[in-house]
Amino acid sequence: MPNIVAKQVLNCCPVPTMGLIGTGSANDIVRGLGIHDPAIAVETIKEGVHRPMDLGMLKYKRAGEPIQRLLFMGTLSLGLGTAVNRYVEQFHRKHKLFSKPSGFNQTIGGLLGMKHAFSSNALPLSLELG
Repeated sequence: MPNIVAKQVLNCCPVPTMGLIGTGSANDIVRGLGIHDPAIAVETIKEGVHRPMDLGMLKYKRAGEPIQRLLFMGTLSLGLGTAVNRYVEQFHRKHKLFSKPSGFNQTIGGLLGMKHAFSSNALPLSLELG
């Protein structure tokens, strides 16, 4: 979904103003904006408070395919963060007791996700910089 939004922002002139309420698993946008409470985010949007945000682009190529572009807002995680987030999502589906949001539940899932990523070599892709 962020790729769709980022493409629209990138193709607009002048660059539009939009409101964001961060609810993602990593919440890098929430941390970057410093607005952790959704109710405060809504009030901030209503008040018209704005801040610039970085828009990034990753170009990649799969064998036999043309170069593709992935646009993203905030940060892009392709390694350990992605593997851990996938594990935590599956963990919370299987263990409903730990699915309620709390620092403890997130820490347990995150630690188990890191252990799993390293023990199973679950990192999703390898990169070559060129």
